[in-house]
Amino acid sequence: LQPVRTVHVLRAKVTSPDRYPRGIFLFNTWQQYGDGRTRTRNGLLSEKLTTAEMPLEENLHEVCRRAVTEEEMQRVVESTMKIGPGRPAPTYDPSYKCPLEVVSEHFVDHIIELEPSKSYPG
Repeated sequence: LQPVRTVHVLRAKVTSPDRYPRGIFLFNTWQQYGDGRTRTRNGLLSEKLTTAEMPLEENLHEVCRRAVTEEEMQRVVESTMKIGPGRPAPTYDPSYKCPLEVVSEHFVDHIIELEPSKSYPG
């Protein structure tokens, strides 16, 4: 037997009510780490789910709210913002509140990712 790691992942099309009918949504093209490194993503916004958030259908609004306001879009800055030498990451501000709000959500599907466990070889 081979132990596996199971991860439930939500992939979401994030949009606004006036953009949804036209099929316009956010697309995650790249990610920048706190040390300035970047990586290409080119995919929908995605969020790993906790076991407490399963079944997803019963927790969809809270998962979407967490993913948008605390994770993927936690900090909203100008599109020209870039971290690098002489350009430090914004300092943590515990009073900052993400200006985005989840108005509604519609469940379509989610995926389950399976991979051999690296921390427990069996």
